[in-house]
Amino acid sequence: MKAYMFPGQGSQKKGMGEDLFGEFAEYVQVADEILGYSIKDLCLSDKENKLKQTQYTQPALYVVNSLSYYKYRQENGEPDYLIGHSLGEYNALLAADVYNFETGLKLVKKRGELMSSITGGGMAAVVGLSKTAIQNILIDHNLMTIDIANLNTPSQTVLAGPKEDILRAQPIFQNSGAKLFVPLNVSGPFHSRYMSDVQDDYKKYVDQFLFNEARIPVLSNVDAHPYKESNIKNNIVKQLTSSVQWNQTIQNLMDEGVSDFYEIGPGNVLKDLVLKIKSERTEKKHYQDEKVTSLVNRISTEVRNTKKVVSIGDREFCEDYNISYPYAVGSMHKGISSPQLVAKMAQNGFLSFLGTGSLELKEVEKIIVETKQLVREGQAFGCNFAANIHDSYKEEEIMDLFLKHNICSIEASGFWTISPSLLKFRAKGLSRSETGEILIKNKILIKLSRVETAMEFLSVPPHPLIDQLFKEGQITFDEVSMIKQVPLVDDICVMGDSGGETSQSNLNLVLPTIIQLRDKLAEEKLFNKRVRIGAGGGIGTPETAAVAFLLGADFVLTGSINQCTVEAKTSNVVKNMLQKVDLHDMSFVPSVNDLEIRGQTQVVKKGVFFPPRANKLYDLLKQYNDISDIDIKTKEIIEEKYLSEKIQNILRADELQSSSKKRTPKSDMQALLKFYQNNSVQLAIKGDTSQKVNFNIYCGPALGAFNRWVKGTELEDWNNRHVDVIAKKMMVETEKLLESKRLLVMTNQG
Repeated sequence: MKAYMFPGQGSQKKGMGEDLFGEFAEYVQVADEILGYSIKDLCLSDKENKLKQTQYTQPALYVVNSLSYYKYRQENGEPDYLIGHSLGEYNALLAADVYNFETGLKLVKKRGELMSSITGGGMAAVVGLSKTAIQNILIDHNLMTIDIANLNTPSQTVLAGPKEDILRAQPIFQNSGAKLFVPLNVSGPFHSRYMSDVQDDYKKYVDQFLFNEARIPVLSNVDAHPYKESNIKNNIVKQLTSSVQWNQTIQNLMDEGVSDFYEIGPGNVLKDLVLKIKSERTEKKHYQDEKVTSLVNRISTEVRNTKKVVSIGDREFCEDYNISYPYAVGSMHKGISSPQLVAKMAQNGFLSFLGTGSLELKEVEKIIVETKQLVREGQAFGCNFAANIHDSYKEEEIMDLFLKHNICSIEASGFWTISPSLLKFRAKGLSRSETGEILIKNKILIKLSRVETAMEFLSVPPHPLIDQLFKEGQITFDEVSMIKQVPLVDDICVMGDSGGETSQSNLNLVLPTIIQLRDKLAEEKLFNKRVRIGAGGGIGTPETAAVAFLLGADFVLTGSINQCTVEAKTSNVVKNMLQKVDLHDMSFVPSVNDLEIRGQTQVVKKGVFFPPRANKLYDLLKQYNDISDIDIKTKEIIEEKYLSEKIQNILRADELQSSSKKRTPKSDMQALLKFYQNNSVQLAIKGDTSQKVNFNIYCGPALGAFNRWVKGTELEDWNNRHVDVIAKKMMVETEKLLESKRLLVMTNQG
């Protein structure tokens, strides 16, 4: 087994990270924004000689350690255990997904600032004496103002205390058998009682954040035991005043069978310490104290319990998309599901879809390129592919763009039937292995809410449609053969009461029905591959996710709750509004994409006039055949209050943009409604407070339930809501909930 270890203060050097800043530019940009200065300039130039100052050293090391890990992980995978020395422990917790890069940097920045405020202290390294010998010397010579700060090896210890007392202790230790006593060039007495002056302030700061359970075991500096979710905050605060138990940490890992230790970050200080510990290690005797044996056994149990595997959902879903959890974030139109949101999810082991819906072709290409720059090879993400029932050519253009940029996963939405573009995408991702097995590269997750639609996508695609694509030269003969042997989609997400365009489906009825349909069709053995069925729409709490899994869902997909996150590309004005919505603060307006079939769109009604105004325009559309029939006063109100534009100007612009040559008085009425809805979306995204009453904000009641769930916690404030943190908390809490219910059932049965 192997462990990755991260160095702490003292390992910094000018030039560190030089080969990393360019490759991980997005992290560098985030670091610069948080720190308020250029981390690259600090590490490479250090013109102001700040790199040795604690408040600058710690953020610099954290960033370089983080980037080093991201690079090392790409080539070598993840370890069995994670450890870090002092500051380095923050990188170990990051690598274990306890928090994200930004949160870790904020913690380290605050930690460095507080620690640098404690002055007048000193530290010294003592070599050649055991811990017991050092403690006896301190007692015998009345050096009780000095603390043991680091227990690095059996014979190397670091002391901390008032500077004059450290200097006074030097000849005493040298005359008491120490091989070396070296005062260290530090600004304060770190890891000693003297840090307690800033401990309370740090605790208050730490309490603002939400942490996840460690996905990979991390052994704490405080006690050399694995972190538990319940003691994360306590341990990182306590670390300020506690001795770094490095020697015991390495000893415990070796007892657990770890033989390979890899230092991630600048220098090789930790590597040398491990070699020293190994050389001085005393093998356990058979008569070893039972207390020590039980301690090792307890550590073993804790480590095994810490490294847990998600037991809910479909494992194949995770394997197919190369993700850690059966959880996906659905797209939010107009780029609200931004490149930053998608990258954040991908980097943390989750699937999400870029919000390409309702964007022009050039805008779609722009955000695809930006996303690909942020996401590493092998990290999962996809793009939304919305049906366009009015213009199939635009649908084809978007699909060709996806194929051009090698997009391998799409979230299909709004489809009632199979389209040529979906068939083409699927066919272009098919190939054969050396044994003749059909391999599927291009994955399709389709969102739907009707059983008959699911039936079509679970069946063999219509042969005439396939043949037409072949005749047009869009797919090859071999692709024709292969497309008939595999299901068109990998995943069906059954949508319930979702934000945006919705059928207000009852998930509790439709989900199990479609699962039964899938299983029944599987008996006909049309395909070798099983289509997975997931649940979305109304998933906003662990309870709703748990119900979906109990009903048989292979995965869950969330939507509305992610619009109120740091990474969502909508205005802070909207996020402030969304943070306060409750379950019943939503309303329905006509869907501009489905006016002919009276489709519905679910939006926020709290604090805005948009829903009644949109419905008023729709009523006028039904009532009048021609705009000229509407009375002048009503038209003036619409122009002034609703549209902020003259009706004739809107119709003129629509006529220039419309691909349809046929215009009717009724189509002019529809154009007004579409303008109002689309313009109101843009007003909300931009955060135009002068038009706040006209904001069109897609949202479902799931966000209201989520807001209730997180009330009184760090996540009540949207500024603390990161999309990956929400995802992990949802999955961890859902799994706990299902496990508790399972145990309750077992207890009752017993």
